[in-house]
Amino acid sequence: MRIVVFKNGHKKEDKHPDYIIYRSEEGKDLEKIGALWLGKSSKGQSYMSGSIEFEDAAPENYRKDEQPKVSRGEDDQIPF
Repeated sequence: MRIVVFKNGHKKEDKHPDYIIYRSEEGKDLEKIGALWLGKSSKGQSYMSGSIEFEDAAPENYRKDEQPKVSRGEDDQIPF
């Protein structure tokens, strides 16, 4: 999967995103999956913040209502 980011040419209010994120897959139309906002920190540093949302990003066998199964065996412990 690849993403494409376009400047939001329809921004009319500050709460509207500055950029729109699209998912790009060969042979398929672009699919809107998120947005980015430009910001400035209290120290004057510029940054981008954003969100991405799309259902089929998770692996096929992933279910939101299931917690991952983690083995607690001795072999699984991190050695530090």
